[in-house]
Amino acid sequence: MEMEIGTRILELLEEQEISQRELAKRLHLNYNTVNGYITNRRKPDCEKIALIAQCLDSSADYLVGLSDIRCRQQQMMTKGEGFLIHNYRSLDKSEQKILEDISISLRKIRRAGLKK
Repeated sequence: MEMEIGTRILELLEEQEISQRELAKRLHLNYNTVNGYITNRRKPDCEKIALIAQCLDSSADYLVGLSDIRCRQQQMMTKGEGFLIHNYRSLDKSEQKILEDISISLRKIRRAGLKK
């Protein structure tokens, strides 16, 4: 089953730790409108898709399901980033999950250190 735009928006929000209310504020939209996009009860027009993509450092292609590349920065990958992605893809699902958990933990540690 193909992922709907609301699911993609929600995943980007969670990854970046941005609330639906914060996204609504950045887009100058009502919270209920953004929530409607996320729950797939409403469909954003092309202009809103472009704005959402910009706010979430993503591409419109990713949001509408034409690409699986989430982040605009992934299109300009360094050699080291390519190495990590290649190795990640060679792992089985349980190993990928462990690596994802480690990455999340490292981000939390870094964020906690920055807040002190």
